[in-house]
Amino acid sequence: MCAGFVSKLKGRHIVTSNTDITNHPSPAMDVTSQVRLCDCSKGSCVTVVGLPDNRRVCRELLFMGLTPGTSVSVDDTLSKGGAMILNFRGSKVAIRAEDAAHIHVCAIPSISIN
Repeated sequence: MCAGFVSKLKGRHIVTSNTDITNHPSPAMDVTSQVRLCDCSKGSCVTVVGLPDNRRVCRELLFMGLTPGTSVSVDDTLSKGGAMILNFRGSKVAIRAEDAAHIHVCAIPSISIN
């Protein structure tokens, strides 16, 4: 679980709350439409609603800025079961498919302007 840890990053303390942030969707999100990040196709725009239970992986994702509520664009998927290239917070990041399998996301509804 990724809860209640304190770490130093560039001399600053990062403190998460004592509540578990894994798999807790925002109240505004429809939990019935949750999918795993690894199931999203190229060009998908999604919002993170849950992180993996693996503390090491969760910590790495939090340090990269991939937190619940973050909007993510899937830029590319490398080979079947390989890495995924994600675009979020102005950065492109590649993550392993096995890590993406534990990240729960909801689709961002498309807005059409007529």
